[in-house]
Amino acid sequence: MPTSWFHLSEDMSDQIALSVASSWNFAVNALKSLAEGNNWELFFKVVFSLFVLSFLGAFSLKSLYTIGLTLAFIAFYVYEKKEEDIDSLFIKTHTFGCKLKSDLTKKFLTSKKID
Repeated sequence: MPTSWFHLSEDMSDQIALSVASSWNFAVNALKSLAEGNNWELFFKVVFSLFVLSFLGAFSLKSLYTIGLTLAFIAFYVYEKKEEDIDSLFIKTHTFGCKLKSDLTKKFLTSKKID
């Protein structure tokens, strides 16, 4: 490999440092928001992600790879055969999810505090 592949200009190093700092600040702000309890949507995303990770951690990597690869090929085959039906089902599900989220947001934001 040529040594030019390992050269890092000052501009590139500044850009990398800014990117790392930005990522760090984003993570700290997200953790702060979780700790304060301000963002319920983020809280449920984190809970769901941790639940999925704990579930996947119970399986070996080899079995996950085997199952995942098999399901991927089956999913591509089924989608190829039933593309229009799956797309319409996805649109209906997405619309229902957006409506449900909107209704729940209205319900919780307009409810009065009981002291």
